[in-house]
Parts: sequence; C-alpha cells; structure tokens
Amino acid sequence: MALETHQKASKMIAAYACNKSITSAFSTNQKGTLMRGQVLAFSEEKKIGVVAAADGPHRLFHVNDWRGMAPPQLGMAVNFSIDEDGRARQVQLIGLPESAATTAESAQRLTQSTNPHTNAAE
Repeated sequence: MALETHQKASKMIAAYACNKSITSAFSTNQKGTLMRGQVLAFSEEKKIGVVAAADGPHRLFHVNDWRGMAPPQLGMAVNFSIDEDGRARQVQLIGLPESAATTAESAQRLTQSTNPHTNAAE
C-alpha cells in the first residue's frame, strides 16, 4: 500500500512538471479548512511535493508554501490549508517521520550520557 501511494504521488509530481492538467485529481470542497496529513513525496529538483490527509485526496504543494525548519521528507506530519485550485498551501511541519524522530531521540540520549556536564547535578 505504501509503495502504491508513493507511486501515485510521484506520478502527480511528474504530471505537474509536464504541465498536464491535474485539477481533476482535486476536490475543492474543503477550501480554507486546516487539515492534518503527511508528506507523501517531495522533488528537490522540481521544488514540489505531495501531501495528503488520512481521509482526503493527494494534494500538490510548492516549496514556497513549506513552513518547516527542515526540508520536506517522506512521512513528515503536517498541517495545511487548501486553496481554490485544490493545492496545499501553508504546509506546516508538525512532526518528523517515525524513523527520524527515533534517530533524533537516540542522538539526544547519547549526547546526554557522554556529556559530563549534563549529569553533574545528580
């Protein structure tokens, strides 16, 4: 299922890059609604990505609409709104992918356990 979703997202990016019409892939009935979802794909080369809410269609976003300290990555949890064209806007990072979050927590624990100043008060 995850492979199928990634393939669909990649096809959307390719279609957008080729200037094919993709508006039929969007429903605009949720325009202006803040949605929660995740990044399904992102192309550094084309500067566009795909997000989706659990119960909604896949939506394109441009890197200019990205609101995160780190670049978009597969699996990042995001909030986003939808414009009149059905595209995701103001895509805000709210959570790292599970593997990245686990890696960050492990690095923090390692730093704390090897830093003599961290445990000095104990």
